[in-house]
Amino acid sequence: MTLSPEQRKLRGQIAAHEMHARNDPRAITAGARAGRMAKFRRRVEEQMPGLDEAEVDRRVRHLMQAEMKRLALLSSKARAARKRAAP
Repeated sequence: MTLSPEQRKLRGQIAAHEMHARNDPRAITAGARAGRMAKFRRRVEEQMPGLDEAEVDRRVRHLMQAEMKRLALLSSKARAARKRAAP
């Protein structure tokens, strides 16, 4: 049986809700967060070698915050574009 796009979306949402009901959401995303932080750490250490650990950590946190704000801005722009396109 072939599912419509809406049915596939609903099936995925059901699976996501069931997964989050059984698991700690922080545990689910721990690997992704660690990978992203490692990426930012490499960026800081490559651009500014020799910084002490506390300063590297501070800069990594700011890079992460900047990335989250960047994603929020993109999301806001996408929502506004969808709203303008709606009849």
